Amino acid sequence: MNQNTVLPAIKDDGVYDTATSGAFLGFQPTTMRNARNKGKLAGVKAPAFIKMGSAVRYRGKTLKDWRAQFAEQTKTQAA
Repeated sequence: MNQNTVLPAIKDDGVYDTATSGAFLGFQPTTMRNARNKGKLAGVKAPAFIKMGSAVRYRGKTLKDWRAQFAEQTKTQAA
């Protein structure tokens, strides 16, 4: 994702489709679909999703929590 990319607004209590969720996390919809099948995204457990009939949705809070695990470190951790 480049510096000019605008992330979609995600509300904790909202539910979002694969394309919107992927854009928020920085992944293509195809990558999100593959992650659902494999259970992994970016080397860690993929975010939980909801099946609504044939539609797949992600809860906003789930997306925010998943992304937060990659928060930038402000200091180099001592070894």
